[in-house]
Amino acid sequence: MTVEGAIDLVRDDVIRGLSPAFEPFSDEDGDGFEVAKDFRDIEVVSNDQIASVVWTYRCRHVDWFTNAPPSGAALTIRGTTTVDTRPDDPLYHRYIDWLAVYTALGYTLYQRQMVDVPDREIINSGRPEERLEG
Repeated sequence: MTVEGAIDLVRDDVIRGLSPAFEPFSDEDGDGFEVAKDFRDIEVVSNDQIASVVWTYRCRHVDWFTNAPPSGAALTIRGTTTVDTRPDDPLYHRYIDWLAVYTALGYTLYQRQMVDVPDREIINSGRPEERLEG
């Protein structure tokens, strides 16, 4: 597998997987699928069978994504895909920064305080000597 072949496989995989909810979009911040800017001038980590591609995908949110209704927002999804062509069909190992996607769509992550279920007491509040043990 050539480097160009690996990039093409990953491009097709990203677009096929994300385009139902996130259609490719071009503006001054990006142009659809691209090798990530910081990785364009260096060779993709690869051998003849396995390659890792660090990518960005500039897109517009056009359909439901899990529980997020279409917003029309333009955003950049970032990820890394390792493609293994040793099997008959390529095998993809993907990392996508989903927290950044949700943040770009206007969602925030919050965590509630941990609670000791049997006693319903807040575990991590107050001074250390007042916290529950174990």
